[in-house]
Amino acid sequence: MKIWLVSPVVLALAACSGAEDSVRPTEVEDVAASGPYSAEAPATTTACFHETDRASQLLDGQALLERGPAAIVHISYNLDGRQANYVFTLMEMDEALVARTEAASASFFRAAGNVFDITTDAVIYDRERDGSFCTVTNVADITGPLASEADAIAEAIAATE
Repeated sequence: MKIWLVSPVVLALAACSGAEDSVRPTEVEDVAASGPYSAEAPATTTACFHETDRASQLLDGQALLERGPAAIVHISYNLDGRQANYVFTLMEMDEALVARTEAASASFFRAAGNVFDITTDAVIYDRERDGSFCTVTNVADITGPLASEADAIAEAIAATE
């Protein structure tokens, strides 16, 4: 029974003693980003959620993948002068192509997550209020495989039509 009387006192002392060690800033400092941001290479997601031609909004070397709540996957890229925009409606695809699209998406998101660094624009994330999630990256080891797989999926869909 004595432990119940002592516990609140010990907790209060621990909370008070920890408050002295923490310093809370009173104003936000301007910190220059250490990444490669510049007028020529801005960190931007203007291509995300663009209604018509997402690839034209991408800088050379960039690719994007957007997934939304309507089971629609957008893949666009601007690589070495080649541009493409794909819209894959998963509900209209056969199971094998859905699995292939899901695997390509998972590989892309996993690889982008592994190289994400807040101080660079190598990977940029954007989310809309409807739950759509868009990722743009300029890492060639990620963009190349995504573009190749998107091209192959589009060709497979065209072959079945």
